[in-house]
Amino acid sequence: MSNTRGRMPIAYILYGTSLFLLLFLVFFPYKRTAENLIAYFGRKTGIGLAYKDLSYLFPFGCRFDHVEIQVPYEGARYSIYKGEALDLRLSLLSLVRKTMDVRFLGKGYGGETSGEVSLPVPVKPESGRYHLQVKDLRVEEVLDPLYMRNFKIRGMLTGEAEVQFQDKDYYTSGTGMLVAALSHGSVRNILVKGITLPDFDFQTMQADVKLQGGKLRIENFLLESDILAAKIQGEITINPVDLRNSSLNLSARLRPMENDPVNLHGVAAYFNRTLDREGYYPFELRGTFGFPELQ
Repeated sequence: MSNTRGRMPIAYILYGTSLFLLLFLVFFPYKRTAENLIAYFGRKTGIGLAYKDLSYLFPFGCRFDHVEIQVPYEGARYSIYKGEALDLRLSLLSLVRKTMDVRFLGKGYGGETSGEVSLPVPVKPESGRYHLQVKDLRVEEVLDPLYMRNFKIRGMLTGEAEVQFQDKDYYTSGTGMLVAALSHGSVRNILVKGITLPDFDFQTMQADVKLQGGKLRIENFLLESDILAAKIQGEITINPVDLRNSSLNLSARLRPMENDPVNLHGVAAYFNRTLDREGYYPFELRGTFGFPELQ
């Protein structure tokens, strides 16, 4: 006859442990803890998070409904995200490595935003890694908080970006990449010195960009529109005080449409440019991001 007395304590221990974990998951004050962490993060970073409702996601996550994220800049606050919902999930394993890894998934601007943020502990947002993916966002809503005079752009944005910051001077220490595409959109009230551009619609707009040493390296920018086609490469030196004053050092190859609605042939003759083998006129773009100039 077997002796079960040696097994009984183990069974009680397993039962008690399971019951404790169950009660812990049921009664743990997730909402209050999350609200305290959000307030602490806001004090440390200046980043504001406003939402209508907060709910718990198993095992270590939360969902915000009707949420807006704001960041401080030059004494003002700018909205960088506004959506119907935002899910955040924390990796506890990352805390062992003295980092805080948070995955996110948001629904807003008519599409989906996802990615991951990896920050050192204690938290320093200017020293971390950011990975972002977007799909079918209405770009006009994304850019709405930015002041761009009368310039308007519409379209569906899909892309991916990743950037790493190294603590101090993070505007110039950042390295990363951006691949993005806009489709079925339009551009209104664009001003480029040296050429008169009417409002136009475009089929595709694609960009492949690298970030390093405070400069955006435009590896490839393609535009197919109803008034012209463009291929642009070069560098943009970022002005951290005012992005509109970031200086341009770009080469622009422009191909006229059959009816040439912008009189690109006449502009090319003025600048003494001739068509290359692919039917493009070579130009240069100088000036600033806010006031570009064709040369």
